[in-house]
Amino acid sequence: MIVRLQDIPFFDAIKGLIALFLCLGVWWYFNRTRLSLKESIAWIALLIFQVGIGIGTYWYQTNKYADSEGGDAGALFLNATKLLDLRSESPADFWSLIATGKPQTIAGETAIIHMKIWNKSNHYGLGNEKQRMVRATALLLFISGRSYSIVFICFILIAWIAIQMFDKALTRIFKNTGRKFIWPALFLSPSTLMWSSVPGKESLLLLGSAGIFWGISAAKSHRLPAILWLSLGIFLMVELRVFLLVCALPATVFWVVVQLAPYLNKWASALIGLGIPLIALLMVQVWAWKHQPSVLRSAYQSQEEYERQNGESYARQVQQPGLNILEKLKFKRLDLEVEALQKNPATGVRLRAFDGSLKELIAKSPIYLIRGMTGYEWFLLDWKYWIWGLERLVFFAACLVLLWAFITEKYANLNVGQILLWSLSLCFLMGLLMPVLGNISRYLAVIHLPLLGMGIGHFGIKIEH
Repeated sequence: MIVRLQDIPFFDAIKGLIALFLCLGVWWYFNRTRLSLKESIAWIALLIFQVGIGIGTYWYQTNKYADSEGGDAGALFLNATKLLDLRSESPADFWSLIATGKPQTIAGETAIIHMKIWNKSNHYGLGNEKQRMVRATALLLFISGRSYSIVFICFILIAWIAIQMFDKALTRIFKNTGRKFIWPALFLSPSTLMWSSVPGKESLLLLGSAGIFWGISAAKSHRLPAILWLSLGIFLMVELRVFLLVCALPATVFWVVVQLAPYLNKWASALIGLGIPLIALLMVQVWAWKHQPSVLRSAYQSQEEYERQNGESYARQVQQPGLNILEKLKFKRLDLEVEALQKNPATGVRLRAFDGSLKELIAKSPIYLIRGMTGYEWFLLDWKYWIWGLERLVFFAACLVLLWAFITEKYANLNVGQILLWSLSLCFLMGLLMPVLGNISRYLAVIHLPLLGMGIGHFGIKIEH
């Protein structure tokens, strides 16, 4: 049975409020000397806003998607509850599933069968993050005494702490000069607020991204904490969404180039590290607009065709496990299209075919990049979705601001280059794979904050000077 808000007992809600106030008290005690009263009120207001957004989003998901376990957040609570119920029947199976994900008896195997999101057959070696989230949520429910409100608050607090870490990192980078311009970017990113305010992996991914970003910014001044946060961030990315970490590889290459900059001409290091990919990006944008990458969801193929493609996908994975990375991308996208067809999302679009060849990947790369960057497809849908399109345009503007900062300052800024390349790499992957526009915004929300903060913060510095 779906765990709806109206089904949560009143006393459970009271426990959640008590836990929230206790955590706020601890937070204020440790930050009372660092933050002014105005700043403390601003952070608390953000937390209250996140709680409100979370309650509204959870209520919407569990009611709109009642036939599919209540959306992602509802399904997570439902399956975690089923796992927790196993503890009364077979404690050994419960702790084995929590620790290793593997049952010990028939009771555990039976419980897994009834957990719909536990098994994901077509993940192509990318990991089953849903299973890990069910295990983590079941453990939190056990620790909290089956209090859904406390677990709900835990996810929101994790995202709230991550946003504060972004603020600290950006403040360190800009030395406070652009802070009043950074805060709106941190507070008002719709995708970040929406997806990090409900139970799900986004809160933990946001913490992982914040840990990596904070660790990079503090590597010289706080070496040990930086290493610890970097390690935690990498661990969370690997466990929950490894492709987010893979998309950081171009940024890592850029970091290496910058480290070699003292041995190179500064223009040479800039050209190699960031100039060439960004100039190429701007050139392909004009070309890409002439090639419509998708059409509205009314043009979906037939159910039979999708079932055929999904059957081929599964057969190739089982019978030929040695798929190369391009074939994995091809079949992974087919799986996502099948899932989109089954759920019939309001923001679904049909993607043009991708045959899994390197030639086609290169030929269509501008199409995929423009999809992920600009979000113009939102404006092809109903007007009520345009806020997400506007958010993507702000994201695109932040990319251009950072590019301008790089060009005008005439040096390879490490933080600018890393965040920009990380963002663009993820835009490309999302544009390639995702037939649902909501999922593109959802995953890009993990890196929205550092990019928006740096773009708007830099703009703020220019205004103040």
